[in-house]
Amino acid sequence: MTKQRDKRLEEMGKKIPLGYPQRKGYVFKYSNDFETSSFPQTFIKRFLDDGYGGFGFFPGSCENLTRYSLYRAIYAAEILDDKALAVEELSRAGYYGYMGVHVSAIGCGFNIEYMPFIEMNLATELFFAPVLMNDWSKADKVAVDLIDSLNAKACIITRGQPDLEAHPLWFILKMYSQLINKPIDARKPFHPKDFEAYDNVIEKWDTDDLVEVEKMSYLLMDMHYEIYRSDKGSRTFLATFPYEVIVWLKLRERKGLANPSSLSHPFMKQKIMQLILTSKERFPPPATLPFASRLFKGLKKEYSTIDIPGDLDLFCDN
Repeated sequence: MTKQRDKRLEEMGKKIPLGYPQRKGYVFKYSNDFETSSFPQTFIKRFLDDGYGGFGFFPGSCENLTRYSLYRAIYAAEILDDKALAVEELSRAGYYGYMGVHVSAIGCGFNIEYMPFIEMNLATELFFAPVLMNDWSKADKVAVDLIDSLNAKACIITRGQPDLEAHPLWFILKMYSQLINKPIDARKPFHPKDFEAYDNVIEKWDTDDLVEVEKMSYLLMDMHYEIYRSDKGSRTFLATFPYEVIVWLKLRERKGLANPSSLSHPFMKQKIMQLILTSKERFPPPATLPFASRLFKGLKKEYSTIDIPGDLDLFCDN
C-alpha cells in the first residue's frame, strides 16, 4: 500500500509541466515572460484595462498572482533546473501574498461597501509565501492580520472557516500564534472540525525528538495530498507542495530547534523542497513585480488616503 501511494505521489509531481485548468477551457501553464503569459493577460490585465480596481478586485488578483508565481517557481526548479529563476519567482510570490493580505487588511479600516475578503482556504498560500522567502517581517504582519480577523478585529478572512480545506492555515496559525505570543480567542472564530490529527502535532510541534518530527511530517504531507488532489482548479499542482510542513519546519528553526537532516517522504525529494528548506537567508526582492503598480493605482484612485506600506515602495509609483 505504501509503495503504491508513493508511486502515485511521484506521478503527481511529474504532471507539473503539463498545466492545470484555471477555468473551463483554460490551462494554467508556464511561459518565459511573466507579464505577457496567458494567465495574467486573461485574469489580471484584461480587468485592469477595463477599469477594475479597488478592494473588490485587489485581494483576488493578489491571490491569483501568488499562486501563479508559485507554479512558476516549481516549474523553474523541477523542469528548468534554474535555481536563480526559482528564487525570483518565490520572492514574487512572497510579495504578492503579503500585498494580498496586509494591504487588504488595511482596507478593512475604510468604510466601504465591499470589504476586502479572502476565503480562509485560499488565504493559505498568501500567508505561507513570505515564509518561503524567509521574510519574517512580512510573515509576522500577515499572521497578525489573519489572527486579528479570527478574533473579530479585522475582516480579511472574517472569523475563519471550519471545513477541511482551511485546516492547513488553521494549523499554521495555531503554531504561529504561540511563537509571536498573539493568542487566538477561543470564543470568537468558527473553529475547524475533525482537527484532532493537526492538534496532536501542534501539541508537540517544538519537540526535540527528531524521530517524532519525521513521523509527524510524513503524516502531515499525506493529509496535505488528500486535501489538494481532489481540487479541480489551478491549486491542483500544490498537491505535491506541502507548504504547511515547510512553514512548521521553518518555525522550528526560528525557535532555534533542530530538524531532521533529511525527510523520507517522496515530496521532499523535489528540488523545490531542497531549495526552500536549505535557504536560510531572506531572498532579495524580485527584480520586477508585474501589475503591482497598476493594482496600487486602482486602490489610490478610489481611496486617496490609503497608506501603502513602505516596504512596497519599490513597486509603487507614487
